[in-house]
Amino acid sequence: MSDLGTLGGTKGGANKINLFGEVAGWSSYADDNLQPVIFRGGAIVDLGTLGGQEGSAWGINDLGRAVGYSYTSENRRHATLYRHGTLYDLNDLVPAGAGVELMAATAIDDLGRIVGFGCYGGQVAGPDCIGGQIRAVLLTPPPGQMLQDLFELLRRFRSQGAGATSLAARLGEATRCFDSGDAGCLQGPLSAIASEAQAQVGAALTEEQARLLAAATEGLKATRDYR
Repeated sequence: MSDLGTLGGTKGGANKINLFGEVAGWSSYADDNLQPVIFRGGAIVDLGTLGGQEGSAWGINDLGRAVGYSYTSENRRHATLYRHGTLYDLNDLVPAGAGVELMAATAIDDLGRIVGFGCYGGQVAGPDCIGGQIRAVLLTPPPGQMLQDLFELLRRFRSQGAGATSLAARLGEATRCFDSGDAGCLQGPLSAIASEAQAQVGAALTEEQARLLAAATEGLKATRDYR
């Protein structure tokens, strides 16, 4: 058992771990205000907040992207996404007029799909949904973004040799199909990625890495809107 430590306060917690041992959670400074953090390699990365004094990271994927919540400077609990060193308010990333104020994100997969909950037909005040109903939500990135995440996932696995080259080539074919707007064209390269990943177990990939790549491509194949 390892004590992951704190940011200097007396409180800390862990919520989710990814394949690389990165842990999403929360920790406190000496004032005991809770901060969203990632515990990584013996260090604690403070993800910051949206201007308020409290937050937590509830989920993390194998690309190191974390989701959770943070209070804003207006003391409203909003769903967050930590990506490439920046903490985003997920309310700023959904289409305008969606009719929901996102309150928290609880998990994110390797394609960047996020689940959580939000306030429909009302307004968030503190941790509460005033005058509305709390509903579960699924946030799905554009397919082009999901393809980019597959590339990043393969690079993070640090595959070497012919197997990695072959997988990258299949991803390149899928990207060209997407750019052409031909949804039917995508199915072949995506199926080939899943098969190639399994074939490279013990060479370019571990069993777990191959399983995750195959699952991600199957998830992308199930996406119907390739616009």
